[in-house]
Amino acid sequence: MKKVTAFLSIMIVSMFVLSTALSAQKGNMNGMKNNKSKSTYYQQNQFQRIPDITDSQKDQLKTLRTKMMKESLPIKNKLMEQKAHLNTLSSAENADMKAINKQIELIGNTKTEMMKVTANFRQEVRKVLTDEQRVFFDTHKGHMKHKGNYQKGMNCPKR
Repeated sequence: MKKVTAFLSIMIVSMFVLSTALSAQKGNMNGMKNNKSKSTYYQQNQFQRIPDITDSQKDQLKTLRTKMMKESLPIKNKLMEQKAHLNTLSSAENADMKAINKQIELIGNTKTEMMKVTANFRQEVRKVLTDEQRVFFDTHKGHMKHKGNYQKGMNCPKR
């Protein structure tokens, strides 16, 4: 009888632990349809929250965004390659600190290059907006970018 009670107790506790762990898993991205990822959703709608935005402004912003993405893609790829090379250098049997430091400097230069592209894009966007829209855009700076995802340098909307 004691063995059965102990076994049932262990089973109940195990089920409780498993159900707690499962309930902590992310759901379906807050109900977004068609299995769109959160980053794709914000990418497509990043300028929708700007007040009184016209269709003409949306078209201009879409063009600017596409231009910026074309500029930034090779830079992002280069940055990922440089980080991979840094990992290779760092995990070598006898790590060469001069080479590691040089690679870190290259990564820093590439990040600076990416920040310049982003800053230029933001200024181009600001030129398209009215004064009121510009204030909104500037005050919601971290929320307007699609930086969610796989890159630490990019901001995500608050969750």
